[in-house]
Amino acid sequence: MPDQETATSVRTGQRVTTEVPTAEEAYTASLLREREGYARRGREDRIADVDAELERLGYEWEEKVVDDGEGDGQTPAPGDADADKGKDEASPPAGPEPTPAPQETAVETKPRRTARGAGKS
Repeated sequence: MPDQETATSVRTGQRVTTEVPTAEEAYTASLLREREGYARRGREDRIADVDAELERLGYEWEEKVVDDGEGDGQTPAPGDADADKGKDEASPPAGPEPTPAPQETAVETKPRRTARGAGKS
């Protein structure tokens, strides 16, 4: 349960109550964001590590309802033993992530400055 802090708004003068997450809630949220990034890139080994840490913290998975056009619309929680039964076995594994091309800057670099009097005899 997030902590609640009360403050007075400088602009309006009203009392405002704000919910502030506890350290454990913030850590859990960051792990879930990290897990989502690994899922996008197909890093199953990293997902397993994050799932183990979430389990250690006692995180309870919520069932997500996703309509993929098949079945009853239920998506099992990660780590569920029945989750892998319906997956396509013929799908190829994800390849290495391509490296992005370097971005060009919009501003040209300035010429190098030299010390005054350099090169004069």
